[in-house]
Amino acid sequence: MKKSTLYLLPLLAALPLQALTVETRPTHGVFYAGVEKQACLQVKLIADAADVGKTISAISFTSGKTTKPADVTKARLYSTKDNVFSINAQNVDYYATQQQEGSISSGKVTFSPDLEITAAGTSYLWLAYDIAATAKGNNKIDAVCTEVKLGTESIKPTAKLGTHVKKRVYGTVYPFKNRIVPYYRTDWIHGWSATPLNATHFKSFTDIIHFGFSFTSEGDVAYQWYNSGPMATSGAADSAEHAALAHEKLKKLRGTAKSRIIAGFGHFHDQSTGTGPFMQFYQNNTDRNARKAIAQKTAKYLLENGYDGIDLDWEYPNNDDQWNWMVLMLADLRDELAGSGLSVSIAATLWYKQPIIAVTDQVDFINTMSYDQTSGNQHSPMSILQSDAARCSDTLKMPKSKVVLGLPFYTNRYGVLWAQAGWVNVVNAYPNLGPSVNQAIMTVGSDTGWHSFNGVNMIKDKCKWVKENGYGGVMIWAYDTDVSLTHKMSLGKAMYSVLKQTRR
Repeated sequence: MKKSTLYLLPLLAALPLQALTVETRPTHGVFYAGVEKQACLQVKLIADAADVGKTISAISFTSGKTTKPADVTKARLYSTKDNVFSINAQNVDYYATQQQEGSISSGKVTFSPDLEITAAGTSYLWLAYDIAATAKGNNKIDAVCTEVKLGTESIKPTAKLGTHVKKRVYGTVYPFKNRIVPYYRTDWIHGWSATPLNATHFKSFTDIIHFGFSFTSEGDVAYQWYNSGPMATSGAADSAEHAALAHEKLKKLRGTAKSRIIAGFGHFHDQSTGTGPFMQFYQNNTDRNARKAIAQKTAKYLLENGYDGIDLDWEYPNNDDQWNWMVLMLADLRDELAGSGLSVSIAATLWYKQPIIAVTDQVDFINTMSYDQTSGNQHSPMSILQSDAARCSDTLKMPKSKVVLGLPFYTNRYGVLWAQAGWVNVVNAYPNLGPSVNQAIMTVGSDTGWHSFNGVNMIKDKCKWVKENGYGGVMIWAYDTDVSLTHKMSLGKAMYSVLKQTRR
């Protein structure tokens, strides 16, 4: 008996004394100088019955590969019930409760949260940083959780990346003074359109959204608008090839320019009914793992095809329940893109269907669709852009640097949403149009009537307002409708006379 007892003691000593599992994941690929409470690291706690009643007494972090630890002026620790990080949400399930704040000293910080584990299951802690206004663009921002203490027991966390992330890319401080974000529609991108992109364009804007992706009812990546136009295709496989060719051409044109190519997803449902396969999937499928599979498949597509980010243009969730589905989707996308460096953004028509705060808290930036008003004689007046800016700042509590305000490069028939013409059509019809003119008679199909648009001077005025009031930049729908940048009536030329791809 003695020999057996002595023989077993070393084995017993080697067994772990706690059952708590701790995983960490990087959260964001984009950080902003001068902005507080930016999530950097998610700490996932998986407890079992043996952990109930125990207390997390300490949790320690280092600044890891952060280029300049002094860029982090304050570290904050939050807790949430789900994998959603929202510091302003009113939904109790999403709201991140601040536990403590501390200063990074010699690249290290330790918190003493005194958090009791009250039930088995999964919960989350989050490390968030305040970034100095003096932080230089492209400086790396990182965090490493080195230890979690469960009572007196020390647990070493396991660092995780997204399922399909093969190589860690560190988050960085956003390098430009303003974003300039054109949408370019993929049906025309390979066959081209009114504005053939060239290297000059890529040195002018900061991001381009390669638009035309959607989802099937099963949550697979799908392709829009490929069965008509100059490069018509007949099926999904051909559509995928078309999208790949378009993306390769974009990358080739970009060359060494620093602009990012973002995959644009939109129109997830039938706009005439307010429902559709993607929304029905989220509404009818209560299996959270099935929903997470959408994020995993989407992240896999983005990573395998070399995109720099994803933009979600969900037109439109009809109520807060549907916005809540988007909250979960964004959170799951964050998990699957962990460590990739990719940005996550949304487009939204705030004056029509404003997102809930738990949506906007999670994105790296928002593109406001500040156009398509059907009342009055101007579908995109300055007042809509200004009120959208205020909604983002005041109601949604977004930092101004994350607010990108939309400019229309197209017309709308007075009071009619879908009777539209591209800016090139206006220029062709009125080659000597004055820069201050913002309406004209246009013919679209069999319809002739007055159309409103933003002329050269209105585009300049909006860009000046954005710049002078400290907002993040401008978005363009849709860049393919402009005329050449050398043309005196180019809206792109007017925009770039005020806002440029300027380093911070």
